[in-house]
Amino acid sequence: MKLELIMHVNQMSLDTYPTDPDGKVYCRKNNRVMLTTMKDCGNCDYFRGADRGDVVLCEWKDVAAPNGVLHIKYGQADEEYKRVNKLIKSSILK
Repeated sequence: MKLELIMHVNQMSLDTYPTDPDGKVYCRKNNRVMLTTMKDCGNCDYFRGADRGDVVLCEWKDVAAPNGVLHIKYGQADEEYKRVNKLIKSSILK
């Protein structure tokens, strides 16, 4: 399976401009679902920015995605963790 740089768009809220995002995303660097902080993200090689206060952009080698972008919707951080760990156990990702 071919790996390529994929932009991971991690949504932290249901609303476009949230008043209370939950802040949870799958963190590839730490390989866990965690609350994001700009301190943590700012020190990460995968971090590519934030948008509107409810989206964190991360870029890392992953299996191919349409147009090189993978959207992780609000509430799906745990599913993303499971997806990535399945690929790690299959030796597709390191």
